[in-house]
Amino acid sequence: MRSIPSVDLLLDALGDQGVPRAVVLVTIRETLDKLRQSIRSGEAVDAGIEAVASLVRGRLEAIRARRIQPVINATGVIVHTNLGRSPMAEQAVEAARQAAGNYVNLELDLATGKRGGRAALLEQSLALLCE
Repeated sequence: MRSIPSVDLLLDALGDQGVPRAVVLVTIRETLDKLRQSIRSGEAVDAGIEAVASLVRGRLEAIRARRIQPVINATGVIVHTNLGRSPMAEQAVEAARQAAGNYVNLELDLATGKRGGRAALLEQSLALLCE
């Protein structure tokens, strides 16, 4: 058990892994726990720093692969729920970008300064369309 590298030593050996430090720490600790269990059960295990760091890197790679990332929809299904449904129009993306980069009157009535309706304009517009 004494040959098992410490968490700090592994953190230094791994460097930046492209995931939050907390994820790296949890992954290191889980890997070390499994390593200790294997040793206790009598398995022959390489507990050297490079071997353990390699195990941790492999687990972190699996975690990184689950992150949301761009993909090509070659399924033939236009509105695919597992692929985020469908892309937004460029104008909608730009409007969302502008709104997200500033404070907005999401639930504030600018005329009264009191809490307003989140969808007041949308409700009014839909009502007019349905007349």
